[in-house]
Amino acid sequence: MNETLLFHIGYSGRFGYLILGLIALFSSIFLIIPYNKYQNISYWTLFIFFTFSVLNFSLFFYSITQACRISPRFIATGKSLKFNGLLTRVEIEWQDIIEYKSTNSLRFGLSSIKILYYDKGNKNRRCLYLDTNGIFPDNSQLYSTIAYFITRSRRLGQPRPVSEP
Repeated sequence: MNETLLFHIGYSGRFGYLILGLIALFSSIFLIIPYNKYQNISYWTLFIFFTFSVLNFSLFFYSITQACRISPRFIATGKSLKFNGLLTRVEIEWQDIIEYKSTNSLRFGLSSIKILYYDKGNKNRRCLYLDTNGIFPDNSQLYSTIAYFITRSRRLGQPRPVSEP
């Protein structure tokens, strides 16, 4: 098996981020309309409209940055799993992973991976939920890669980490 696997955002993921970004843009424009059209609305109502429009603009910019990103979201090497989010960069060594599980939302069709691992710096267990929507190669390839590297690190005699109570 190749020692370095890159998991990029696929075309379907980019298309989904573009659709989400356009919906956020149009809803933020729709929320800005009361500023110009209605001058006799209370300040609290205008503040609420402004707050939601700012949140929608930030969702728009997040979606566009995710749709245009070039760097891979997941990097699986022989030593560790690296996750590159928008504001999050995490590197977990294979022998530190205690368990992992696929989580799916039946209502929205979103998928993620839950990783329980041992943090050497804090000397305790930590749990991460990482987004796996729209990656290429698909989620099943990511899960099989994680399973391969974890079993390989355990076969090499590296002990499984246990956190202290």
